[in-house]
Amino acid sequence: MKSIEQKAMRFLSTVLLVGSILIPTIVHSTEDGGTRSVFSEMSGGRGRAMGGAYAALVSDASSVDWNAGGLAFVQRRGALVLRSDYYGLQIGEEYAALVWPDWRWGVGAVSLQHFGIDGIEGRDDRNGVTESEFGSSQTQISLGYGRQVGEAWGVGGTFRFQRYQVANAEATGFAFDLGTQLSPGLLLGWPQDFWERTTVGISARNLMEPEIRLDQDVTHDPGTWRVGAAYTHPFASSGHFTAAVDMERSGGLDSRIHAGVEIQLHPSIALRSGLTQGHPTMGAGLTWRDLAFDYVLENNPIGDVHRVGFSYQFGSTLAEDQLSYLAAEEARIQTRMEVAFEERQAGRVDELLAEARGALQSGDVRATLQSLAVVETLVPDDPRSHALSIEAWMLEARELEAEEKFSEAALAYNRVLAIDPDFADARSAHASAQEQSDVRARRSEQVRGLFAEALDAFSGRDLVRSRTLLDEVLSIDPKDDDARSMRERTRTAIRREIEEKVAQADQFIRAGLLTDATGLLRKVQQLDPGNSEVTRLVERISTRRNEMARSASPSGGKVSNPNSSEASSSSTAANPPPPTTTRRQLSAEEKKELEGLYNRGVAASQEQRSTDAMRYFEHVYAAKPDFPGVAESLKRECLVVGMDHFASSRLDEAIAVWQRALEVDPNDEKVRGYLKRALQNRTRTEELLRDNR
Repeated sequence: MKSIEQKAMRFLSTVLLVGSILIPTIVHSTEDGGTRSVFSEMSGGRGRAMGGAYAALVSDASSVDWNAGGLAFVQRRGALVLRSDYYGLQIGEEYAALVWPDWRWGVGAVSLQHFGIDGIEGRDDRNGVTESEFGSSQTQISLGYGRQVGEAWGVGGTFRFQRYQVANAEATGFAFDLGTQLSPGLLLGWPQDFWERTTVGISARNLMEPEIRLDQDVTHDPGTWRVGAAYTHPFASSGHFTAAVDMERSGGLDSRIHAGVEIQLHPSIALRSGLTQGHPTMGAGLTWRDLAFDYVLENNPIGDVHRVGFSYQFGSTLAEDQLSYLAAEEARIQTRMEVAFEERQAGRVDELLAEARGALQSGDVRATLQSLAVVETLVPDDPRSHALSIEAWMLEARELEAEEKFSEAALAYNRVLAIDPDFADARSAHASAQEQSDVRARRSEQVRGLFAEALDAFSGRDLVRSRTLLDEVLSIDPKDDDARSMRERTRTAIRREIEEKVAQADQFIRAGLLTDATGLLRKVQQLDPGNSEVTRLVERISTRRNEMARSASPSGGKVSNPNSSEASSSSTAANPPPPTTTRRQLSAEEKKELEGLYNRGVAASQEQRSTDAMRYFEHVYAAKPDFPGVAESLKRECLVVGMDHFASSRLDEAIAVWQRALEVDPNDEKVRGYLKRALQNRTRTEELLRDNR
């Protein structure tokens, strides 16, 4: 690699040396004899200071005149102005250009170049000097457009309008240019640093030659070909050395060679030098933030030419514009998909409520409560669900009363009061059922109070207290069959509660929700202090916490005392560390394929084909987790698919899909809520019905 760079540097140095020796000897043969217009000498501070060797380097507003292919690589909007005075005479040049890139449509530019000469002696038909003087001016307006073709190649074109005026005579002409600029290393896939730092520029000027007629004769501005190459070598922390060579061929004239170098000592300071037609040039550039100042000194046989210019860049870069647009577009897509998700959820809830209402009308309390359990998971506070739950439990309680199962009826009325404590009918009916139960069991006042407290504790899920109170009732009256049956029911409920919470804790540990799992195990310990599953899962939590702490460590090693506080485990669980492995760089074809898969996923989501959408998003997420919008989209489709599973009583499938969503975003409260409620409601409805029956 180094030998290639050394050969390249020797080649460029040789070109500069040979050019400096040969150009002065052939300068007389390269003069155009007035066959080329003043506009053949392009403007721009950096290019002129480097001897005109700029075809492969230009990527600013002056690209519209030097090489329109360079427009393709302009990254920010910018403007420049330049002023030149020639030889201390009344000859001046003004140049201004504006470039406006757009990441979708390409780069447009416009420039204005004006030459003016004042104080020309007037002469009569006999060549005598007159008292009046006149002037001459040449004005050119250029409109250019450039666009990248891939990462390594840019093409562009310029349309130019020219106007000439000498005394009272005027003429106009039109011209058209084409240009390209490319990086051979990127274009051909050569990995060497030398080729990656080398650029080539080719421009064809006056493909449509302007015809100028000031008097009788017509003058053509001949077509010109320019081929250039440049190499930039970085050094130090922020400096670089650039060498460039251009060869220019115009009509039947001899070739011209332009050569130049630039040394950037600091991001704000650049020194430049070059040769053009054997004449040396030099200059400097100073940059402060977005403003740049350029100075050029050209040594010509007639005299020195000084050029002073300013350029200014403004606005965001193309990459920033693209990211901003894509972010806004992704936000719009996500909003549409979020609305569609809410609509689908609302529609599914309406269907479940309709099913529950139909089951209730047919007297099927079990089916009613099963449908409402799903609604409660999806929308916990839906007033329609609460109203139907009240109707269902009231129907259940009345049936139990009709069967003279008064204590069970009292429990059912308690369910109603848990939903609506102010429901007067339920309150009075509960009191009546409780009284009937007490009368039938012939309980004393003391036992009656203890039994009522036990039922309330059971309804409020305080199972340990309910069991304790029922034990006390039976110690006073061992013949109380209702109390004995209720105690057995309480023990069964405790056993189920332990099984449910252990299963939930296991699921939470798998999902990395260590704080939630720890809280559940504390409740299990309260229900059963000696439970062996608690010890096993506590050890799993400790192991998982250590694994997550090691992954969070920059070195991947051990972290001191990872179990120091519950807060630290919560932080680790809620914010899992990024993968420690480095993903390989995706090729352009792979990126395009991922974009296609993502768009298919969006289309499938909008068509309510959530399973297909989830599959597409899963492919994209597996290959590139930071692909814009894919994490949010995958999570949303997991919610939808899980919702469908849960609504169809496929609880295990729903839990598995929602766990996948939680892996994508452990901080999403909606996913966490779905998963928790699904785990809690998996056996709850059946348990409540068994408790009453």
